[in-house]
Amino acid sequence: MYEPETHSTTARRRPATLAVSLCAVVLVVCAIHALAQSGRKPPTKKPSTTDTQTSTQPAPAEQAPAPQDSKPRIPVMVVKSNMDAFVSSIYPSVVIEGCLERLHESPAVDARTAKDMSRKEASDVARKSSDTYVVWLELQSDRMSNSPTSGMDPAYAQSFYVNYVVFAPGADKTKASGHVYQRNRGAGGLPYPGQSPRTSSSAEYSLKYAGRETADRVLDSLGILGPGGVIKN
Repeated sequence: MYEPETHSTTARRRPATLAVSLCAVVLVVCAIHALAQSGRKPPTKKPSTTDTQTSTQPAPAEQAPAPQDSKPRIPVMVVKSNMDAFVSSIYPSVVIEGCLERLHESPAVDARTAKDMSRKEASDVARKSSDTYVVWLELQSDRMSNSPTSGMDPAYAQSFYVNYVVFAPGADKTKASGHVYQRNRGAGGLPYPGQSPRTSSSAEYSLKYAGRETADRVLDSLGILGPGGVIKN
C-alpha cells in the first residue's frame, strides 16, 4: 500500500541528489579540459626586434672590383746643362719647354724638369733612382765664334743644335744619345709667317721645335713612339 512521502524522507534524499549533481558537473569540467588540452596549438613565437631588422634589411650589394690602372707612367726628368757659358739662358729654356710639351702629350710618361746639372750629375741622379729616366740637354754651335756676345745674337742662335743623352735608371747606362738640328737650316725648314728667320722670335720657335723633336727621340728610345711619330697609348 502506498505511503505518502513524509518530510523526513524528502530530507534524506536531498544530500544524495546534490552529490550526484556535483559529480556530474566535475565530470563535464574534466571532459572539457581534456578536449582543450588535446586540441591546443603550440604558442607562436613573437618575432623579436633583432629578427625583424635582420629579415627586413636588404643584403649588401656586391662591390664591383675597382678598375685596374693601366701601366704606371714612366718618370722622365728633363734637365739642361749648367755649362752654357756662351749661350743665353733663354734658348736652352725654350728647348726644355718644347721637349716637355711633347712629352706631356704621351699618357705613358710622367715628365718634369729640375735644376741645371752637369752631364755627370744627371748620370748620377739616374743611377741612384729605381725608375726615373734622366734626359740631359745642352746647346752647342757649329760655328767657331765663342765670344760672350755671340750667344745673344739671333743670327748666331740659328747655328745651335741640341745635344741630348738619355740615362737609364738604376745603372750607369746610356739609353740613347744624339744631336737634333734646327729644321730651318735647309730644305723643308719651318715657316715663319710675317717674320724674318733672323728675328729672335724665329730662333726661339725653331729651337722649341728642336726640343719637340728631341722628345720624339726620347719617346722612341722608350718604345712609346710609333710609326709616323704617332704616340702609343
